Amino acid sequence: MIASIAKTVVVVIVLIQACMVGCHGKDDKVRYDGFQVWRLKCRNLNCDLPTITKHQQVDVFLNLPWSYDVFVSPGVQDNFRVVLESFNVSHTVIQYDVQRMIDKQWNISQSRPNSLGRLKFNEYHSLHEIERWMRKVTRDNKDIVQLVDIGKSYEGRRLRALKIGTASTSGKPGIWIQAGVHAREWISHASALYLANQLITNYVIDPLVTELLSRFDWYILPVLNPDGYVYTWTKDRLWRKTRSINAGTDCVGVDGNRNYGYKWGGAGSIDDPCDNEYRGPFPNSEPEIYSVVNFLTRSSTTFKAFLDLHSYSQLWLYPWCYTEEQTPLVDHEKQDYLARLAVETIEGVHGMHYTAGSYGSTMCE
Repeated sequence: MIASIAKTVVVVIVLIQACMVGCHGKDDKVRYDGFQVWRLKCRNLNCDLPTITKHQQVDVFLNLPWSYDVFVSPGVQDNFRVVLESFNVSHTVIQYDVQRMIDKQWNISQSRPNSLGRLKFNEYHSLHEIERWMRKVTRDNKDIVQLVDIGKSYEGRRLRALKIGTASTSGKPGIWIQAGVHAREWISHASALYLANQLITNYVIDPLVTELLSRFDWYILPVLNPDGYVYTWTKDRLWRKTRSINAGTDCVGVDGNRNYGYKWGGAGSIDDPCDNEYRGPFPNSEPEIYSVVNFLTRSSTTFKAFLDLHSYSQLWLYPWCYTEEQTPLVDHEKQDYLARLAVETIEGVHGMHYTAGSYGSTMCE
């Protein structure tokens, strides 16, 4: 179980939070005026994009064998073009001004009237709105919904999950779904909330949903990193880590996704507190991560699945992440079958193509 918790990662996204990446505006928010996202493509087979970009003061948004997206500040764009040409690498600008996109999101959220505990699932919502909605659906659906408090964040915010399922005297297996360990991945929070709402509102109406709630207890934690999420609304839209203080440095936060105890400190983690993939000072050092591990390992519920929602890209990944080796054969076959069934179902319903595979083999092939 903890191995799965530790290594359920969807995509590696790296940003640095210095003024070379974003500068503060009049409202003290970090701004990204003129910053662009470029998609790089090698013109020859011997191209090594990670090595080429490593020392170029650009940040990797997406690192996949078939798609390599980087975040480029205005000050380095001209020089970076020259570097890419020297290595025979082409680029396409897929986002010309990141701040315009951020402003558009912010303007929509600010123009929205008070929802009184209701959510619009085609918009993003603040932590306050999310928590108010969670309390409301719990009050309105007491027969199938409970609000479960699993701990507190570094700054003292409550970590709350919705438990959705019908009453049972014998105890049912559980499904755990969490989102938002990386604060800026707002679509992950929204996806978790949408899923919870679908389960709640379609109970009795949809026979399949009714069966799912009778067979399993669904635990959905939509905001695993509330401190970071609030910070993305108030200070820096692209903040990724937790907000814990790191001793001996002004750099704040830990990459919660690399803080789990299983194989902590191995491949893919970094011991620099200023890096967005900083693993933390010790395993489970972050209250948010410790709370999840503690709840799952001490719960009387037997959990059959653990899903961790991330962005961006269309991937359905399963362990391992710290190595390209497969999980034991019996586990690998089940994980691979379920992953491929999931992506086939998604494509059949929505026409959206997802890639399924283990993290190590899919991200490193």
